[in-house]
Amino acid sequence: KAVPTIRLDATEYTATAGDIKVFLANDDNVKHIGDMEIPLPLYNIYLHESDDLVRKLEQDFGEWRHEPRRPVNPEALAASHTLAGTSGTVGFKALRELALALESTLEVLLPPAPHLDQAQHDLLDFAIQRIRQMLQSFAAGEMPAAQPELISALHGLRDELMATPPAATTAGGRWAADPDGPASHAGHLRRLSGPLPSLRRPGPRPATL
Repeated sequence: KAVPTIRLDATEYTATAGDIKVFLANDDNVKHIGDMEIPLPLYNIYLHESDDLVRKLEQDFGEWRHEPRRPVNPEALAASHTLAGTSGTVGFKALRELALALESTLEVLLPPAPHLDQAQHDLLDFAIQRIRQMLQSFAAGEMPAAQPELISALHGLRDELMATPPAATTAGGRWAADPDGPASHAGHLRRLSGPLPSLRRPGPRPATL
């Protein structure tokens, strides 16, 4: 029987539950990550597509800094939505939750929307860098830990933006001072920044006699 075509970016998948059982029956067709078993074709497609989605987000976020007065690019919002959906499809819950938090933050930047300051851009950039790190761990066969602090920081930014009038600037064209804004996000980044090993889930404790 031919291996079915699997497209994660499609609205319907050609792989059925029966097909997945066939994959799982042959260990050569299975990728083991922690307690998870993922059909290898699905795993490979996910890594390819997620890498493309993250690259689009990285490029857009970089360009956004040079176009500070524009709202979110709809393609970037679509990329975060797709990344959350495909991560859920393969069972990568930690990345799905982070991508959902990023998506919910970007949604409030649809026009009309406030402009982002540098600290807010920093937080979005940090989120996509952490997503990249998590995907690298996943590609290496390791299941990264959940990111509750980063998700909380993104939700805080979302709530702050929702309470900010569209394109709120001073008469001189500069952002009005916000004592709790940039400093707050900078504090989040100092707490969240860390090397890749901090993303890994703790392993089982050795048995004691």
